[in-house]
Amino acid sequence: MTAKLSIIFQTDPLKGLDFALNKDRVSIGRDPNNDIVIDHIEVSRKHALLELRDGQVSITDVGSLNGTFVDGIQITGATTVLPGQVIEVSEAVRFILAEEDSQAEKTLVLEPNEAPVEVKTADELSAAQTDDRGLDDFEPFYPEETAEPAPKDPDAVVKQFRKNRASSQKTFWIIVAVLIALIILGVVAFIWYIDYFSLWCDVLPFLFEPGLCP
Repeated sequence: MTAKLSIIFQTDPLKGLDFALNKDRVSIGRDPNNDIVIDHIEVSRKHALLELRDGQVSITDVGSLNGTFVDGIQITGATTVLPGQVIEVSEAVRFILAEEDSQAEKTLVLEPNEAPVEVKTADELSAAQTDDRGLDDFEPFYPEETAEPAPKDPDAVVKQFRKNRASSQKTFWIIVAVLIALIILGVVAFIWYIDYFSLWCDVLPFLFEPGLCP
């Protein structure tokens, strides 16, 4: 009897999900039309293709930007994958090929500072972590969209604009008033200085008739 094969995701956004390989060809990518949709910025829209023939699984990179890896080695063509081997798309999303009747347990090669993760076969996964549905029945996972901010009230925008304009005008007239006051003060001080030191003839001789100023 041919063992049932599945892939188990070890990283977000599909961490813990188990996909049964019940199709001959399974496409993987960010595009919603793929069999397995991985909504991750480093995953290409059409990233990789899994093919199942005579109980053996092979994976092919279909021109992705960040590449596809098997046990840490980037593939350049169709590559056979055995149960227990680790597959990475763009080195950001990782999953493992599992055989349901296998009793072997494997430990993944971890990222630096990452806690050990024990990977078990599909039969040993808990019901909370395993999805027994086939790909035809699986509903693709999409993260919740962030709600758009509510549109601003047009009246409030107009009121705020008028308030800002009024504030700017008030500041302008205050500056003008200060400048006028300084000019008047300067003129008064100038006249006082000339009168106090009797400098009218020296500073403004043209105001007097000829002969009045020495």
